[in-house]
Amino acid sequence: ASGNVSSAVSSATSYATTDAPKDEMCFRGCYPKICEISNRNSHTELQCYTSCAAALERSLNMLYLTHAVCTIVFILVPMLQVRWAARREIEEGEGQVYSLIQYQEKCHMQASYEYESWGGSYVEDFVEVILS
Repeated sequence: ASGNVSSAVSSATSYATTDAPKDEMCFRGCYPKICEISNRNSHTELQCYTSCAAALERSLNMLYLTHAVCTIVFILVPMLQVRWAARREIEEGEGQVYSLIQYQEKCHMQASYEYESWGGSYVEDFVEVILS
């Protein structure tokens, strides 16, 4: 069985480097990791999953994971800052009632929606969408 695999890989390598049709292209440094032989309309094809495709998949998964984690952190940090500031103010006021208007003012003070703040801004939001 290992002879069949090595012959498939060597034939895939030679296919990818020498016998590729003009509309297909193989990048230098990529090599086949998993190859399948498929028969379509009495035409046999060797389809390979390359090392470059695997590296790209890992890279995109890591990008998605770090972006998701950073987005969650940048949402939670200002929420916690406002909550701690409001709680500290309530404790100093000795049980005084804290209204929604006061809480909204605290949100604006701690995490306003302006450039380079924890509350975000139009510029940062649009740049994030464009770069994503």
